[in-house]
Amino acid sequence: MIEYIWIVTTTVETPEQAKNLAKLAIESRLAACAQVDASITSHYRWKDKFEQATEYRIQFKLPMEAKDGLVNWLCRQHPYDCPQILAWKAESCNPEYTDWIKQE
Repeated sequence: MIEYIWIVTTTVETPEQAKNLAKLAIESRLAACAQVDASITSHYRWKDKFEQATEYRIQFKLPMEAKDGLVNWLCRQHPYDCPQILAWKAESCNPEYTDWIKQE
């Protein structure tokens, strides 16, 4: 069996929103780690209009069995009407880091 962790990302409008979601997810033990990136510029179409926005990306790391809990929680807590919530498996991880993620 391959031991892997999940990486879940989302974006929000302000650094305060990003820090708050990261902190609450860690405090609630929904993720072992959360990293907030510096501002990024997103380009997209929304309601038939081209949009450009400054956003802040949050990247959560969590054990295999925790993904659905975090994704469901993010859907409820997220300030956007239609949030981007993406998840993928990191199948190649430092074993010590994977063990730490599972313990948290």
